[in-house]
Amino acid sequence: MSSPDNWEFVFILPNISIKDSVGNDNIAICSPNDPRVKKLIQLHSNIRYLVTGFTDQLNRKVTPSVLIRRNKPHNKYTLDSLIDFRNIHAICCLISGWQSLLNRDDGQIMPSNVLYSDYFDIYPIVPSSMDDYVVIISPAARGLDTASEFTGQISPSIVSQVYNPHYDDALFKALSKEWMKRHIFRRYSDWKLTSLFRSLQVAYQALSMADSNFSTIYDYGTNLSLWVSAFEILAHPRNESVNLLSVLPLLDNSFLSKELTKKIYTMYFRKKIYRVNLVQKLYCQIYDARNSYIHGNPVKTKDITPWGKINRHPLYVFAPLIFKVALISRTDISCYLEDNDIVFNQLLIERALLRSKSKKPKSIRPAIGI
Repeated sequence: MSSPDNWEFVFILPNISIKDSVGNDNIAICSPNDPRVKKLIQLHSNIRYLVTGFTDQLNRKVTPSVLIRRNKPHNKYTLDSLIDFRNIHAICCLISGWQSLLNRDDGQIMPSNVLYSDYFDIYPIVPSSMDDYVVIISPAARGLDTASEFTGQISPSIVSQVYNPHYDDALFKALSKEWMKRHIFRRYSDWKLTSLFRSLQVAYQALSMADSNFSTIYDYGTNLSLWVSAFEILAHPRNESVNLLSVLPLLDNSFLSKELTKKIYTMYFRKKIYRVNLVQKLYCQIYDARNSYIHGNPVKTKDITPWGKINRHPLYVFAPLIFKVALISRTDISCYLEDNDIVFNQLLIERALLRSKSKKPKSIRPAIGI
């Protein structure tokens, strides 16, 4: 860990509690017990009030996580650089969570798994440059308020924090390398980097709870629509238009399972028939569901399940794993895995994707499916 000096407080993430810091020499998400945060708390009273002022809805004290950045003369952080790093960590946690859920025969969620991006939402109150005040930053309101009066709560929809969420370490390292290229080496004109991080921003929204209308079927359709947008942004060639066929090459990975390798499924696009593998077929079903939702076609529950079978996990459960396949195609993830780990990591995601061919466990929590 680097010296606690020259670090700046940026945001609070109240819905997760992290024990071990996650990051690099430029940026990190960490616990208030991290030496760098402790130093900031000693120096600034408004940071102390923010960090110690959170409870749940029943007034029980909770410990938030903190996003900090290194204050280096040559580092010029943009808001995108902060959000992009948050998104990397969140998506690596969420992919791991959905993968773990699908790989469990009982369909239960482990305490260290998190499924929704809401857990990583940034609290819209930050320290002011004046130690006695905090700043409210929201599209609805902006202003100053007294720091000593601060009391914050976690999001009511998540019920309780997730402690030390598990994340896909190899994917995190691969995406962090891309973050360094864009935001530290300032390769802002690199189209692949632009499309990658723009895609991650949309994927973050797609991974939020589908509850704007109290989880109607149309809420799930909105999330599926965002997933298609995330895939198309990632696959966008810049100088040409993007469509269904643009995305499919990202999903033609070197799978180990013959059930995923074989192109035994068909899809129709612009009056032509194409042969595709299982992962590509699942994406095509998400694409078709998106079209039905955004064009106002009649929709039923079966329209958001694989092959229209309502006893399967919904399509949005598989979307994060399909997105991981696409990210693997776009990053150097294998550089961060030993040979044995490459096989193990690949088998985990393949086993989870093959769950689309089987019934979901009866014990699955009602909130996971419709």
